[in-house]
Amino acid sequence: LISASMFALISTTKTATYALQLPYPVLCGFLGGTGVLLMRSAFSILVGTQLTSVFLPADWSRAQQLDPTLAAAQAVLGVLVAALFQQGIPCFTAKVKSSRARICVLPCCFLAPLVVF
Repeated sequence: LISASMFALISTTKTATYALQLPYPVLCGFLGGTGVLLMRSAFSILVGTQLTSVFLPADWSRAQQLDPTLAAAQAVLGVLVAALFQQGIPCFTAKVKSSRARICVLPCCFLAPLVVF
């Protein structure tokens, strides 16, 4: 809700045009850093312990109790969901003829992994 209200505020005040003034390397660095933090959080949830460094668990004994087949299955499912977003959305959008139905493609792709898992 906070993000939605911030996006609505940014769009109504037209302050998003200031993002055009950011240099491309700065914007890429920010987005890359955000991606690393998201991956680190996902890895922390997968291992089930806090991380000390970028991807090193603080409690190795708890990390060693991780079931390798479960971890591999979670990694494969994560790659499949990423492939769905990377390849599936443009493919589905190209096949849908109605403009009203095209609006539903992205939300349906976001909800599909939640329904499946």
